[in-house]
Amino acid sequence: MTFTCGQVRTERAAAKSIANLGSSALPEIERVLDSIEKSSQESKNAIGAAWMLYAYTKILGPAAQPRLQRMMTIPNLGFLRLNLDYSMALSFNLTSYVSGFRKPEKVFHCHRHEEPRDTLNQLILAWERNDRPLLEASLGPNARAALESTLRGKTWARLRSDLWSGKSGDQVAVGYRFDISGAWSEPDETLDPDREWGDAAALSEQSEFRLDTLFKDSSGVDCGRFHVKFIQTGGEQKETLPYLVDNSDFGDLLSTIASCAGRNRNRNIR
Repeated sequence: MTFTCGQVRTERAAAKSIANLGSSALPEIERVLDSIEKSSQESKNAIGAAWMLYAYTKILGPAAQPRLQRMMTIPNLGFLRLNLDYSMALSFNLTSYVSGFRKPEKVFHCHRHEEPRDTLNQLILAWERNDRPLLEASLGPNARAALESTLRGKTWARLRSDLWSGKSGDQVAVGYRFDISGAWSEPDETLDPDREWGDAAALSEQSEFRLDTLFKDSSGVDCGRFHVKFIQTGGEQKETLPYLVDNSDFGDLLSTIASCAGRNRNRNIR
């Protein structure tokens, strides 16, 4: 298949029309999702499955969570892992929901440029998966210095064991919402009309800024609050993110994320 942004706009419009039908559309949506759960990419409904997930979640809100979390645990649905994260964010009205099921890969968005969420998503995923190089690629100079200071006299493995309890990877998830108005704070996909920039417009003109960030556990329950500092890099080099996390209290940020992930294990994602 050839991917185009025009195709995405067409599929999005169709998903929005389905969501506008409300609960009357649920039986057919559930039939489609049942087929996808059973047959994965062999299902005739696999193409466009992501948009069906968004329509389902738009209609049900938080009530969509049980099916979404169940689908996350089905190995053959790896092709939907990112879309399931987006659906969970929509369900709880979060900026992002980052599960350890997600693959660490660069994502192209038709509807927006890269934003601070992309960097924080990468950092959270790296911490969930115990991927030090990916985590360090998310950091500005102050955060790197803070990490080096925290590591002084100890190994990465020791730091990890001090802050993180249990296993890394699939069975954890952390969500968050930027506490500002506008597009930067909203879920990646809402099936709503074009969004307004709000506070993000002013922040995007600054070389550095802090975003008051409300962290959530896998069930959407508050588990921490942190002022995450971002700096703009310009993204001149292809491998450089346009925004980097640059907290001088970076160890505290890692501890906050680990605490939220620990609550996930207690609540048990399944």
